Amino acid sequence: MDHPHLSTAETPPPAYDPVLGGVLGFTHPDLLANHAGRMTDAQRVGLRQGSPRLVREDVLMAGGFGLFFLIGLIAILPGGALVPCVGGTVILGLLTALAAGLAVRKWIAIRSDVDDGAVMALEGPARHRAVGGMVGRYGAVYQLVIQETRFELPKDTLSIFREDATYRIYYAPRSKIILSAEPLQAKRGV
Repeated sequence: MDHPHLSTAETPPPAYDPVLGGVLGFTHPDLLANHAGRMTDAQRVGLRQGSPRLVREDVLMAGGFGLFFLIGLIAILPGGALVPCVGGTVILGLLTALAAGLAVRKWIAIRSDVDDGAVMALEGPARHRAVGGMVGRYGAVYQLVIQETRFELPKDTLSIFREDATYRIYYAPRSKIILSAEPLQAKRGV
């Protein structure tokens, strides 16, 4: 169940896991602040500075489609005449606009999360999911799924979450970026 925040009266204090903290880049004070429903200043700075990197994929895709869009505007025929390639150009133009829109949407979500500073919490068993591309190769998107909420992660980061182990994930609500996490099974002696 989604919680805007978890007060310490409702749940025990979070247990800092140094492996999760090291890979995801959070500290024990970050985890305590996230548990209270807020980001630390360091997390805000990290999101603000990392936002260009996080939207880079969408920007590169828009640029690639844009380049092919420009090339597709004009086809050079053997006689040297220039003829517009309407069908392909329209499709590439739409793909460029879509990719650019995704990049802008992601950037706005991150900026809104930084400005707001709120943290959501979600707990449940972890599932791994690979989508698109060739799994294990470029193009695949790896996701951690907790209660049907999907968080995109690099493959090596995803591997630190044991499949079917229970975790509490603290994340930025609009961008769905994981800020910190804690394993719950280990705390409960399971």
